[in-house]
Amino acid sequence: MAWLVVVSAACGGCSAAAEDPKLAPVEDVRGSYTLDRETGSITFPVDRFGVTAQEEAVLGSAGSVVLETCARARGVEFLAWESRYVPEYEASTLYGVWTSSLVERFGFVAPMSDADLRANGVMTESPLDVADTGATGQARDWGLIDPSPDAENVLAECRDSAEFQAVDSAQFYRGEAWTVPIADASHAVERSAPYEDLADDLHRCLRDEGLEPDGLSVEGADPSQISAEQIELALRVVHCKDEVDFVHRAVVEVSRAQLPVVERYEDELTAHRAAIDEALDRAQEVLAGSDLG
Repeated sequence: MAWLVVVSAACGGCSAAAEDPKLAPVEDVRGSYTLDRETGSITFPVDRFGVTAQEEAVLGSAGSVVLETCARARGVEFLAWESRYVPEYEASTLYGVWTSSLVERFGFVAPMSDADLRANGVMTESPLDVADTGATGQARDWGLIDPSPDAENVLAECRDSAEFQAVDSAQFYRGEAWTVPIADASHAVERSAPYEDLADDLHRCLRDEGLEPDGLSVEGADPSQISAEQIELALRVVHCKDEVDFVHRAVVEVSRAQLPVVERYEDELTAHRAAIDEALDRAQEVLAGSDLG
């Protein structure tokens, strides 16, 4: 199987590896993972067979169109919505804050849309740019217009229909043969000697900076507010993670642990990805014939 490695820098298309030798792909896992410092996304070997955030948006939009058609055919008023792709949700928080571009916007807060910042009660020093939308950035008038018990029953029947099931992304998260082995392999890394050495390197750097480590973060970090003080503190944490190449080294260890599992279940994973592609093809057909297309 061919793998592609991408280690992106804030300069767009240029490679961080070209500027920083520490980020060069490690040979035995070359091409099996991606790190993107601009978006904050991390992709492990098994992730290439799953649904991406952009694909989730397509499937979600198509599913709402199917529900609208089904519900209205049964006399229930329902409005489809566009599931918008929010790039902030590409960012991985698995290793805490790790990219300066996102830290400068969010501090220790998990990256999210302004609408979700408001909905989650995150405190900010500047006004949020939130239009008249719901917490997920959707228009307010969507879904069941009159959510009566009878209408809810009709909608439940529509969700059970073959048409909806064909584009429902939930079918791809029900646990597969590789799910537990991948999780076990990934979690085992956190108990390994290389990872413990990596954590020690990080904690040493943080203490040299005058900070007290708290797991992969530091004391004083507040994931519920965005302020100049929190951003400055988070940038110091990112500095140490860059200094010891923490995230890259951790991702290499997890990728190294996942690859044997991916190889063992390659046929099943390939079939899983093919099923996702089939659902996406159907979703595009649904959207092409709708007002959202």
